[in-house]
Order: sequence, then C-alpha cells, then structure tokens
Amino acid sequence: MKKTTLFKGIKSTFIALFFGIPFIGNAQTNIAPKATVTADGAGGGGCRTGACSTLNDLNYGTCGTQEMWISTTPPNAVGVDFIQFDFPNVETFDTIIIHHGSATTRFLTGGTIQYFDGSSWITHSSFSNLPMQCVNKIPISKLSTDRFRITSFLMQGTGQLSNPNFREIEIISAPTGANDAAVLAIDSPSVFCAGSQPVYATIANLGVNQINAVTVNWEVNGVAQTPVNYTQLLDTITGVGNFKATIMLGTAVFNAGVNNVKVFTSNPNSAVDTVNVNDTIYATPTTATAPTSVNVLSATLNSATIDAVGGAGTVEYEFGPLGFAQSSGTMGTSPTSLFTINGLTASTTYDVYVRSNCGGTDSSSWVGPITFNTAYGVPYYEDFELFTVGNAVNPWPRGWSSTNNSSAPRWESEDATGANENSLNTGPFYDNTTPSTVGG
Repeated sequence: MKKTTLFKGIKSTFIALFFGIPFIGNAQTNIAPKATVTADGAGGGGCRTGACSTLNDLNYGTCGTQEMWISTTPPNAVGVDFIQFDFPNVETFDTIIIHHGSATTRFLTGGTIQYFDGSSWITHSSFSNLPMQCVNKIPISKLSTDRFRITSFLMQGTGQLSNPNFREIEIISAPTGANDAAVLAIDSPSVFCAGSQPVYATIANLGVNQINAVTVNWEVNGVAQTPVNYTQLLDTITGVGNFKATIMLGTAVFNAGVNNVKVFTSNPNSAVDTVNVNDTIYATPTTATAPTSVNVLSATLNSATIDAVGGAGTVEYEFGPLGFAQSSGTMGTSPTSLFTINGLTASTTYDVYVRSNCGGTDSSSWVGPITFNTAYGVPYYEDFELFTVGNAVNPWPRGWSSTNNSSAPRWESEDATGANENSLNTGPFYDNTTPSTVGG
C-alpha cells in the first residue's frame, strides 16, 4: 500500500551551484486536475447533475449555475459527506479555493480536511463561517499527501441548507520560490470583430513573498507592444490581500481570423523571477466566433423570437420547413442577438440556423438546426389522420403532447376500427353510434 506522508516543521534547503542561474523554486499552481475526484452525501447517489470530474475540469462556469451537487442535509458524522481527491503521487499544497454553485443558497460554509496516512483518515484542520460569495479561498497549513478529503460539511446562513452545489474546487500547490510573478490568463479580446481591441490579462503572485512591482510585457501577432509597469500590491495566496489582478495592457489592431497574443511578466520587485514556468502565456483569439447559445424564446401564429448570444458582429440566420437543406431556405440578418422572424405559417414546424458575421467572408460556422413550432390557431381542426397507428408516447404530430404515457389514463392512437391492437382486454370496442357492433 502506498504510504502517504505529512510534513510538519521540516525545513529543507536546496542550493543551485550553477553560476549565473538563480534559485529555481516550484511554481504555485492549481494541482486539482491531477487528481481523481469522488464525492457523496447522506442522500447517496454520488455526484448529482454533473460528474465528479466537473470539480477539477478547469471549467469554472457561472456563479448561480451549479455544475454538480451532493445530496445531504448536514451536519452528519465524519465521512458521511465528503469530497475526496486522490493524486497519483504525493502533492504539497496550502490553499483550497471553492467555486460555489450559488452565493445565496445551498452553500457550503465549513468542513473538516482529512488526509489518509495509509491505514486511516487523520484530521488535518477545519474551516467554518465562509462568507456567502461566489468564490472562497481557504488557506491551510502546508499538507503533503496523495489522498485527502473535505468532510463533515457545514451549511449555515440563508437559503436552502441542504444539497450543497459547486462549480469547481482548486487545490493550490505550496510555494517554494521568492519573487514568483505569473500570468494566469489572457482575458480579452474573446468575442470580437477585426479592428482595434483592448487587451486584458490576469497576473498573479505565486511566490512566498509579496510583490510590489512587476513588468507585464505583451505582443500581438509577433509585434511587441508597450510594457505595463504594475505597481500595486500583489499579496501571497495565503495573505489577506489580493494575490492576482486583471489589468488592461492597452489596445491593438487585430486581423480577421486567428490572431496570436503573448503576455509575460518580468522583474518582480526589480529582481529575477525564481520560477519561470508560469511567466508566459499564449492565446489565439479568433474573430467572428459562433454563438454559444441559441434559444427560441416565443412563437406566435406567424412569428418566432430567437436569442443567439455569445457571438460577434451581426447575426445571420437561415430558416425553412423542418429538414430543409441549407442554402435553400430564407436568409436574414440582425444587428442584435435578439431577433424576430415574421411571415411564418401557423401550425408549422421550422428549422433555423444562425452564425456570426463580421463582414465579408469573416463569419463563423453555422449553429443548428434549432427546431420550433408556430402556434396553432382557432378555429382549430384536427382529424388525427396524421397520427401513426399504435403510437402511445410523445412526441405526437402537429404539436400535440400527452402525459401519463405509461399509466392511466393512457392515450394511444389506433386505426379506424377502434380496436386496440397493442394490448388485451382494453377498449373501446363499441361505438355509441353502433352499440351492437364490436370494433365499430
């Protein structure tokens, strides 16, 4: 059995004996993606809605929208409620960052951190009274282990006090280097058309000491831009101040299609950065990205209102009858994501495709088809001749739907004799107009 080790109070010194090369520490990074995550609660079922892997897939989602939840009503005995991380090797960390599913309800406010020593679970520390906000950073004393868990959940405050939900959990490795500035992300441009665009990046302090000044360098399509000297305090991750900051680097002209952006830090505290692996980050922002979400908000007898969000430029759309071949439909454009298609036929099923268009040939791929029905008008006539004989479940033709498909009352379409040919001892076999005729 693999032995798990907890280091307490052991001081190790490493000396670099290479002339002209500074001490190189270990970068302080999110090591959660290295682990296999499992979780469960008193209600059972493991990770609900999303898989446990959503907790360390680097998809931080949107606060207010859960990616997974655990069925439980705390408090419970140790080990009943838990989120567990199993690493392939021993890792050393000192910070846990929880990205909550909501800041107003179903909120984890505390818990106990335990590690596995090879034979049993040992309590390392606990936390409580987390403020109800989208993200909480939990500093802990340095822990080295290949298996640990958060258990003994606490849920206090307002809103529903059961079934905590989450978006992501980060496990931050413990720092070993001084003056360790890093670039975490190139935040923008992300959704844009060609032309002059502002460029934002997020920098951070991942070292053991505070950083009071750092130079942020950047390039766009291989052309060096004017560096930014950032002179506000970047605290350590476990400090009380902000350890990261999102800053505007300036504006630059971006071409249609794929662009290349490079951002890198240098001279933290006017010194040599001791950890170089996290100094630089690259991005390839692309113009005319496709809409990320397309929804039919409403449909009337002869129109439909559609919202195509997340794209750049104008919205281009094509619609036609269900199953139509693209390029044979009706085209249209909208300057905004929200648009209405008019001139439709009542009681009809349509398909619609949408894409972003920044002008000329700079457009995204098509998204769709998105299928919708126009409303059914009155007076309304239905002879049910389009219903398939023997159908007993949704979907039904022409906008019809039924409930209780597998239990009484059960709706089923049959042929003109009125005879139920799919089951025994059911009817009706007699029509009131011809009461003496079976099946009539």
